[in-house]
Amino acid sequence: MTLPFNARAMHGASLSRTAFVAAVALWSSNLVAQKPRAATPTTVASAAPASWDSLYHIRKLFELRDSVQLWNGVNTPTTQLYRGLVAHAFNANDVAIADLAPLIDSAPHGTTASQLADLANALGDSYRRVFRYRESAAVYRTALMQGRPALDSATRSQFESWIMIGDALSDVSPQRVAWSAGANTTPLANDSVPFALVASVNGDTTRTVFGIDASAPLSTIDSSTAAMGGVRLLKQTVRAMIAGQPLNARIGVVSTLDIGPVTIANAVVLVLPDDSLKAAYNHARVSGVLALPILSAVGAVTFTRDGHLALSSPGADNDTTSVSNMVIDDDATVLGALYGGRPISMLLDATAPLTLLYPPFVQEFASTISGAPLTTYVGTARGGGVVSLASYVLPKLAIIIGGRPIQLGSVHALMRDGDSSSHLYTGALGQDGLRSADRVTLDFAAMTVRFRDQAETGVLPRIVYPIGTVGGTSHIASKVPEDIAFVVLLFALFVVPKALQRYRLPSAITSLLMGAGATALGLFHNDPTLHLLSTFGIVALFLFAGLEIDGHALRRQAKPLLLHGLIWSIVLAIGAGIGTTVFGFATRPAVLIALALLTPSTGFILSSLSGFGLHESERFSVKTYAIASELLALAVLFFVLQSTSVGRLALAVAAMLGVVIIIPLAFKLFARLVAPHAPRSEFAFLLMVAIVCAYATRRLGVYYLVGAFLVGIAAQRFRSELPAMSSEKMVDALESFGSVFIPFYFFHAGTDIVRDQITWRALAIGLALIVLLIPLRILITAAQRLIAAREPLAAARRIGIALVPTLVFTLVITDILNTEFGIAKYVLGALVLYTAINTSIPAFVLHSAPPEFENVEAAAIEVEAAEIEVEAR
Repeated sequence: MTLPFNARAMHGASLSRTAFVAAVALWSSNLVAQKPRAATPTTVASAAPASWDSLYHIRKLFELRDSVQLWNGVNTPTTQLYRGLVAHAFNANDVAIADLAPLIDSAPHGTTASQLADLANALGDSYRRVFRYRESAAVYRTALMQGRPALDSATRSQFESWIMIGDALSDVSPQRVAWSAGANTTPLANDSVPFALVASVNGDTTRTVFGIDASAPLSTIDSSTAAMGGVRLLKQTVRAMIAGQPLNARIGVVSTLDIGPVTIANAVVLVLPDDSLKAAYNHARVSGVLALPILSAVGAVTFTRDGHLALSSPGADNDTTSVSNMVIDDDATVLGALYGGRPISMLLDATAPLTLLYPPFVQEFASTISGAPLTTYVGTARGGGVVSLASYVLPKLAIIIGGRPIQLGSVHALMRDGDSSSHLYTGALGQDGLRSADRVTLDFAAMTVRFRDQAETGVLPRIVYPIGTVGGTSHIASKVPEDIAFVVLLFALFVVPKALQRYRLPSAITSLLMGAGATALGLFHNDPTLHLLSTFGIVALFLFAGLEIDGHALRRQAKPLLLHGLIWSIVLAIGAGIGTTVFGFATRPAVLIALALLTPSTGFILSSLSGFGLHESERFSVKTYAIASELLALAVLFFVLQSTSVGRLALAVAAMLGVVIIIPLAFKLFARLVAPHAPRSEFAFLLMVAIVCAYATRRLGVYYLVGAFLVGIAAQRFRSELPAMSSEKMVDALESFGSVFIPFYFFHAGTDIVRDQITWRALAIGLALIVLLIPLRILITAAQRLIAAREPLAAARRIGIALVPTLVFTLVITDILNTEFGIAKYVLGALVLYTAINTSIPAFVLHSAPPEFENVEAAAIEVEAAEIEVEAR
């Protein structure tokens, strides 16, 4: 029943196969390697295509499914048999039982021993999956009675083991699952064990770490954990094989198993000796393994890039557009994939660090590996010994699963098997494949595996992770203590960008590129500490932007600003229209893309004005135009994100009005009740309100920058009642705070830049946007200044150039497009390239010192001087 050598123990002695052996290789004497297949199988009737039996025995299950579904011939017991076998493979257990149950009682004439074994195993396993243990035992008992002379000793011993287990569980109540919420995508605690989770056994407060095995028919737990949790043990003792070692095991029943928001009742487990699972789970600190009956009943399990797991209730994570591309085949989860346009089958091994290819790949794709370097792959044999096998090393492997390209590097392709048994699969997808996307979901209702590139939530919800997070995702990061890594990062963010400013490269762009480099090395991606620090940075940046809004100054410039707003809105509408009609985007993402391309980054521009080399009046014009553009952009962003329905929009508007009303009230209460008795607490209060409001607006679905921006506006208007809000010390404190945390925001944004975004197509589109849009934006702004203010052409041109950077707003919208709309990676890459280049333009074209987004105070002083000069005019 076990898989061949190289498909199981060879791949790191992983639990993804060995847990299955622990569940089904329970023979009291002979521990057999594999269920025999007929060398030349024969079908029981000629009514069904002769290829079906062959497809099933060489495990071409996806091809068999398609052939069975398209069959419109005579319905015979043979067609019924293969419909049931396909239904069992795709976890449609009720369908499998309906098709196969009539056949087990009266096997059709001509049924071979191999087909009888297939029938009994599929039907008996289907009954177990729906917790009908008594009927499962009856299936194997009937099969033994009908086919004892023809069945080999290994199969008979296996059937007897399942009869014993079914009889032992016959009085156990069916497993039940209860959710405290209908769906949950929050990562679960894992106590630093990649792709594991923490659970509570029978209400015990001890943190129990479980691995997962998406294909094993029974879960496992070690004896100490079972004793502490009061697991009910049944009398039967069985033999199990773990990592090549035979062990005695007991059958147990867990009354309640609590995993985050889900509770599983009456979970059947095998109770194993202590530490027996560690060898099978890469020596990780696991006390048990959750198998298919639990995972399938829960609904879906999601692997996140940082090594966490999330569980979803049945149907909650379903995608009706997806085609089933996952099967449960004996003791393996098998994924349907494409390589070079041809279908292949890949095992899923969530405990193996790296993907491994098997000899069938070398045989079928010999031309692909021609010229690949030869090396030796070292692995663990089924019996526990270490062996070395010759292999090719593919520097790159590109496969497609569920329509999503997966790029892997340095993949071993074995030239031969590790034992005499030939295996049936192309390879096994390891953790490097799971980490190639932000989320990989195994949906046991739809039997699909989906690779998703968007993060699960915004920054603020993600900063609170369960206890026991996994740090960096690479081998490099695992060797660097987290504290030391952040000390090095802090030093690098403060030194490297400053050092490169002599080459007119903005510090923000340097930090962004450093973040992208960290992701390429597998460092800091989805790190909760970095999320928190970056949140402080974006809050500080937009708090500064809000503090710079002067209502009186904006009203004095009403006419040119109205003209600017009208022209900006027309250009935005034209851009969105081009996105929908020419490029085929839906309306909402098209508007967001237009916003990303056209909206000046106010926070960045205001804090960089001192480095642009502009005259005082020009700086004032840049400030007012940037603020007006961002106010309009934030309003458009709000309505676009909330316009999915009238009810949602009305609720969001009401909630936003509540936030706008509460902020001034909070300032008034602080000024009257707190400030007189707590001097010099204004900075802490301002920062606290900004972060809370940022979180509130993020939860409203309009992103965290809106809340911080609103607090900045309120604080600026409230300076008369709280003079400390405008004091030099306050400005110094905010400047110091921002100079520490703003680089973390740009670094964190850089960590979201992945290799899939940097393609030739993305580069071409990004450069085309630069060539077409930058001159157009400069021309439009310059024309406005010439018409509305009658400024000289040179001054109008400089104002237009200073308004070119879109850095922060583009990065924010890129994140939204990724997480909310799943926009193609090349589009995201083009936007990032566009904003990185346009943000660097002012420092080079204006021939000034490079912009420093930290120098807020100097910018504020110079802008105030510009306002005085304009008023004097």
